[in-house]
Amino acid sequence: MQAGQIDERQAQGASSGLFHAFTATCEQVAATSSRLAKAALVRDYLAGLADDDLAIAARFFTGQPFAQADARVLNVGYALVRDVVCVLAGIDPTAS
Repeated sequence: MQAGQIDERQAQGASSGLFHAFTATCEQVAATSSRLAKAALVRDYLAGLADDDLAIAARFFTGQPFAQADARVLNVGYALVRDVVCVLAGIDPTAS
């Protein structure tokens, strides 16, 4: 491997860390009833992301991964998406 390159394991680790931070933020948002606190949690999370990751995270925070003009829908529930993503990221979906 040449200097400046990252191997696939490092990339997967980074993705797993980003996903973990995303899910932790979602849990914190769900745990508070304060709109200002929710906004601050999301703001702080999004502020630490690179532009490419920011666009993806913002779409998923809205609950609409596709553009409003896009007629596609996922037609899957939250639990299925969570379980699949956790398996792919190597995270136990039942862990707290």
